[in-house]
Amino acid sequence: MAFMQKAMYGAMVWTLLSLYACGHSMPLQEISDAHQAIETAQENKVESQLPHSLEQARRYLLQAEVAMSVGETTLAKDQALSAKQSALWVYQTAEILQQTQVVLSGQNPAHPDVIQSQQLIEQAISACEQEHVIQGKQLASQALEKAQKVNQP
Repeated sequence: MAFMQKAMYGAMVWTLLSLYACGHSMPLQEISDAHQAIETAQENKVESQLPHSLEQARRYLLQAEVAMSVGETTLAKDQALSAKQSALWVYQTAEILQQTQVVLSGQNPAHPDVIQSQQLIEQAISACEQEHVIQGKQLASQALEKAQKVNQP
């Protein structure tokens, strides 16, 4: 009887520990993904086009690493995911701005759509510099749409 109680107790403890471990795993993959997203953006020189635009992503990543070091795994995971998303938005915004510049090259700078597109580019860059990356991406997309209209009859 004592053996059976010990076995059941051991199984119960093992189950509880397993459940706890599953719910509180370290967000190592999320932090690694965030590092990779920031590195990819840096390698593609997005900051030459959008200065200081990765600062928010870097702050999120630092907060994730600090949270993980003190055992705040949920916060660490959330911050790491925010870092990755922020870096991806910056990267995508830079790509859109680059496409827009290609479309605008050789166009008449006095064309109303070219002027509006250039204004939207400036607004997108300013938004990213102020860490409003989502807004920056939206403005960059609008700039590209305007630039593409220049070539339409």
